[in-house]
Amino acid sequence: MGTFRIDVAPDSLIELARAEVIKHPSELALPILEKRYVLFGDESVAPDIVTYGMVCFDRLSHANSATFAFQRAISDAGVPADSRVHSRELFSGEARKKTPWRHLTENETWQLGERLIEGLRDHYARFFLGVVYKDTFPKQIPNGLGRSVQIRNEHCYAFGFISAAAAFSHGIRLQTGEKIRCLVFVDPQAAKATFWGLGHVQIQQLMNSTGLTPVPGGPHDHLLLDAADLFAYSAARALSEAPARNKAICERILAISRPEICRHFWAAEGIPPKMMERLGLGSGLGR
Repeated sequence: MGTFRIDVAPDSLIELARAEVIKHPSELALPILEKRYVLFGDESVAPDIVTYGMVCFDRLSHANSATFAFQRAISDAGVPADSRVHSRELFSGEARKKTPWRHLTENETWQLGERLIEGLRDHYARFFLGVVYKDTFPKQIPNGLGRSVQIRNEHCYAFGFISAAAAFSHGIRLQTGEKIRCLVFVDPQAAKATFWGLGHVQIQQLMNSTGLTPVPGGPHDHLLLDAADLFAYSAARALSEAPARNKAICERILAISRPEICRHFWAAEGIPPKMMERLGLGSGLGR
């Protein structure tokens, strides 16, 4: 099904230290019988990669305080506090004209993006990222005698979620048999795709197989889903090999988030030599 590699920091920003787990002093003396996490997830697409970003909190109170901070940052930008932050609208001049963000310049929108991610970090957010390298995938996969499946972005959404889930498990140092409880909120994923050996299935079904089962019924309009969208959108443009006018600022936002990353390649032989060199893969894919 492919090869996974987990990194503790973006390779293009290798000087960054691994993200620490920040605990509030009042929590340190409390015995932990069962760890609890709240996660918000969304995907984004670039020409050569698909990213799935998860914004994680180890306390519901942290998620709530981060939500209020997110609202304040939105309000400080001169729009109603409940305005949605859809990256494809916010960072596109033409699309932005039709939104409450129409008064912002392009530079101001990216400054807002930085403030939003910084605010999440200030409220104990951790970031986990799945990156699917589409260019390493074959165009089609055999699916029985005389049949094949054409690889599409929808397949990569599932692999991206699975990769982000792997980064999360690795990042929290999940031990075999350890009990955790997760509240997982994701942007609705109603897409279906034909998977070899599984038939035509909902992407949501494959996401559930990770054990991080999204909460049925949402909420699907929670502001921190927009935070996950911003994180995944910026990461896709920062890590893509494709040129982008806003790549430098996306790399800064990725640096602020300091994510743990799980990269998904279909096969080592499909990775272009320049990418192998940039990622420091050498003759192997690491762990």
